[in-house]
Formats: sequence, structure tokens, C-alpha cells
Amino acid sequence: MALVIPVSCSTFADASITEGPLRKYVLAQFRSDAELSWVAELRAVLATDELKYKQVRENRIKLKKDAQLWHRVERGIGQATLVVIDPAPVDGLVGTTASGRLT
Repeated sequence: MALVIPVSCSTFADASITEGPLRKYVLAQFRSDAELSWVAELRAVLATDELKYKQVRENRIKLKKDAQLWHRVERGIGQATLVVIDPAPVDGLVGTTASGRLT
């Protein structure tokens, strides 16, 4: 089994709505040599200082009309190591610890 250790320079995180009271978080890590000029261009097109997945998803049809930009976005996203963080197991432990039931 291979061990992958991402060397990151840029990290982006976003919460996504999931079932239950807690949200899952998606963390995208990019290597220090990743080409990220598409991020500034995408921010300009979406008129936002902070990119959110929801914005990209909602504007995907509009963004795909600019084939060159969309190609750069897809290629850029392909450089990321994605980590999905699910807080549910830790939440269960915190509840158990707080009630004194942890053994």
C-alpha cells in the first residue's frame, strides 16, 4: 500500500451540507509548485474574494461557456489532494467523555 503525503503550500476548505447535525468539510491541498493562476481568474468571473464550491456548482453552465477557463479550472482542481473530514466520530467521543461514560 502506498503512503501519500501531500506537500502543500495552499490549502482551501469548505463545509458541505450533509445529513445530521454536523457538516463534513472538504479540504483541498495543493503542492507548492501547483499552477494556481486559474483561481484569480475564477474569482474575478464570479466576482468574489473567496471561492466556494457552491458558487462554482451553481455557475457551472455559465463557466463552461468559457471553454479555456473551464479547462484550466478542471486541470487546476486535478492538482489537488482532497481530504474529507467527518466530525461525527469525534462528536460521539466528546459526548461520551462529557457524560463520564468513556472507559
